[in-house]
Amino acid sequence: MGNGRAYHTDKECLMRFLADMPISRSTIEYLCLQGHDVLSLSDLGLEQAKDIEIAHLAVREKRILLTIDMDFASITAISKSATPPV
Repeated sequence: MGNGRAYHTDKECLMRFLADMPISRSTIEYLCLQGHDVLSLSDLGLEQAKDIEIAHLAVREKRILLTIDMDFASITAISKSATPPV
């Protein structure tokens, strides 16, 4: 986990996720056990990242953003650029 990767990094994973801060460690662990590749913002040292930075990271990494932050719905709705699935 110290390298910024949360648990599962197999190339043949089912889905790729970026877990926002409110997503619990148990949820991340469960998804990894199911075969998904999950990055956690806390593991990346991005606890204070702004929403738009998180959205751009998800796009760059080609990951689905896991969040309970409703602000991401606004970012997705008004953005004319590529945004991650939320």
